[in-house]
Amino acid sequence: SCSGTVDDNALIDTSSVGEHSFTVNAADNVGNPASRTTTYIVSYGIVAMYDQAKTHQSGSTIPVKLQLVDHSKRNMSAAAITVTPLEVVKLSDDTSGVAAPPSSAVADSNFRYDTTLGGYIYNLRTTGLSTGTYELHFRAANDPTVQTVNFQIR
Repeated sequence: SCSGTVDDNALIDTSSVGEHSFTVNAADNVGNPASRTTTYIVSYGIVAMYDQAKTHQSGSTIPVKLQLVDHSKRNMSAAAITVTPLEVVKLSDDTSGVAAPPSSAVADSNFRYDTTLGGYIYNLRTTGLSTGTYELHFRAANDPTVQTVNFQIR
């Protein structure tokens, strides 16, 4: 016999972001029990709301705009969900985009929710970054997955 935390042919819980588990209990024909638990993660998808291929001058401020989405690409962004920048990682010395116009934005210490955008804005200061392609790593609220968006410095 076999039983689990979800009925046969039922869907597992993907209704909330975060770490979840699923357990199956089984017994063979003579009654020897076995149990297995699998952990799975439900994460947000990310939609970048800026051109990641454009190059920016070192020392400029890049308005990084994004939305959190579900598996159907529906916008899940909300003021109650915090998005926190973690680090900037250089991927390569290469760039391949056209130059972006300069921005007059003031650098932020965190992402902020923007109701007009229906998403988040983080004004990323690029002072001291050399020419290349970079990733900005960040995390959203209860989502254990580190997400990334790219930008280029020329």
